[in-house]
Amino acid sequence: MPPRNSIRKGTGRLFVRNTNKIFLIPFIALGVCALFIFPKTGLTNGKCGDGICDNFERANISLCPKDCISPGKSGAKIKVSSPITPFASMGDLWFSTWADDDTVFVSWGDGLGPNPGLHQQQRPPFLHHGLARLKGTFPDITAEVVQRFMPLSDDVNNSKPGSLLFYNKRLYVSIHSPLMSPDKGFIAYSEDSGKTFRYNLNTPWTKVKNSNFICRMFINMGKGYNLNSDGYVYAFGMGSEVDWGGSVYLGRVKKDAIMTYSAWEYFSGMNKANNPKWLKNQDGAAAVPGLTAKHLISSIYHPGLKSYIAMSAETINGKIFTAPNPWGPWTLAGKWFDDTNSEWVSSYMPGIIPKGAGANSFYFAIAGAAQPAKIGGQMTETRYCFRLGEITLELVQK
Repeated sequence: MPPRNSIRKGTGRLFVRNTNKIFLIPFIALGVCALFIFPKTGLTNGKCGDGICDNFERANISLCPKDCISPGKSGAKIKVSSPITPFASMGDLWFSTWADDDTVFVSWGDGLGPNPGLHQQQRPPFLHHGLARLKGTFPDITAEVVQRFMPLSDDVNNSKPGSLLFYNKRLYVSIHSPLMSPDKGFIAYSEDSGKTFRYNLNTPWTKVKNSNFICRMFINMGKGYNLNSDGYVYAFGMGSEVDWGGSVYLGRVKKDAIMTYSAWEYFSGMNKANNPKWLKNQDGAAAVPGLTAKHLISSIYHPGLKSYIAMSAETINGKIFTAPNPWGPWTLAGKWFDDTNSEWVSSYMPGIIPKGAGANSFYFAIAGAAQPAKIGGQMTETRYCFRLGEITLELVQK
């Protein structure tokens, strides 16, 4: 990572590969991911069963599943599809939620957003934080922009999304400002499908207070949050967007009090009866057992698997974690990519999509970073955009 004082507000992100390390530096992207679907043919070594999931086998998993199914530490097996780009776009931080009217809202950061136009004269301005909606049946979806100026997304504050949640006719957005190593986090909500937002900046989640909740990642639970049964909204917490120490924290609040910051309480460990303990003071929060991350993560409750799922991606690998409860215990199911030759290498900060899940599968959206060859020239990179993937997860029942 570069020194923090080298990170300028008002820019985007660029991951740069250097030997076995990947660094994050700011950039202003100039190009757009055009509509592109990976073909059903491609390079292959022709050796099904050699343990190598090559490009052809990855695009046609059913032809050679044993090379493309990864067993995790828990005994789980993970399959990941090839990435597709269902619509032209530019940006990252594609986090989503499923509204009760069947709309899927999705955020983006640092880019032109969906459908920006392929010619410079047609393009909207570069934006720090926007909101769109997805239409159609996954994976055949389209997108339309809802809001190009989210709260505090001006050049000075440079806000970014951490997650979205829809409950009781309200769209909630967890926001932090500025990017990467933010000073504060807060929540905004909309009662008109994202056209206007209200928010409270009198937040306890600040760098001054050494908060581990500056970046909050809501756990989505079905359409309109209808799979929740205990009356609480849960959110994971981290103190930074990137370059975080690894520990992930957990907060919760009654569903109808999301905007009342003083009503939030924080996981502080397990009692002797193996039940979670909660405190009103965030200073006493304990790390969630078994769940670690360096960048923002995404999480849902999966009804088919009857399990909570958390997903990470840190440019050189991506991980899937599972748990019976938001507070864990969390188990590493396995890595969904861990190969510099993977189509998903350079991916970071995924967003699990609550809609469209199968019995043991789910869709996700994620951006990838540009490669060094693109630095200093016109960016025609096909990774820094909304890329759609599908993961199939086979859990071992204990």
